[in-house]
Amino acid sequence: MHTNYRWSVAILVLLLSGLNMAAVPCQGQFIPITPLLGAANMARRGTNPYFERGNYQLADGTWQRARLLLEQDRLIVMSVDKKDDSRQEFPAEQVRLYTVDTDTFRVVQAIVLPKDVGTVPAGFVRQLYRGGGFFLGDYMYFRSNTMVAHQYTVLQPAGMQPVVLPTRLQEFRKVMLTYVGDHPLLAKQLAKGTLGPADTKAILESYVRWQQNKVAAPSQ
Repeated sequence: MHTNYRWSVAILVLLLSGLNMAAVPCQGQFIPITPLLGAANMARRGTNPYFERGNYQLADGTWQRARLLLEQDRLIVMSVDKKDDSRQEFPAEQVRLYTVDTDTFRVVQAIVLPKDVGTVPAGFVRQLYRGGGFFLGDYMYFRSNTMVAHQYTVLQPAGMQPVVLPTRLQEFRKVMLTYVGDHPLLAKQLAKGTLGPADTKAILESYVRWQQNKVAAPSQ
């Protein structure tokens, strides 16, 4: 299932729970929520069609197969047996990750969001890249009692606190140089401003390959 559709599903859940939002962002763009109202009415009349078959791992390491639905920072779980209508709810703190289709959502602890939003104790972050000690993902935050939601890009190096990447080029460059600044070409391109937030995944991939090649290269 397409990721933007999954975010729309999460918004639909909020509509059904009575939260009124005028617009939500998709890859930095705000889109009207009005077209979702028809789908919301359909869901009220019948069985919720938005649960997806997948797997989830709890904090204790156990895996389960289930029908899954993400509602803000709670994972709603139903049996794969459609005759069983019982549900369980797991806050993000009780889950390590879950997978649906080709997407993996990992729980990231202590996400410090910009401005006056504060710190999210634990949130489900959709994985964009994971390798070489780096985790990169996007996190959809639904601000309570407001008309909008916002998507953030989260970077977490192994053993370090997660960082919400800035969208402004100068600030982004400063943050990324702290992690990949020892790569001569990447450092040069970041300094010139030829690489920006849209290139984050490619930057990490290039940096990890470079590190791996350094390790594999025979000593002189």
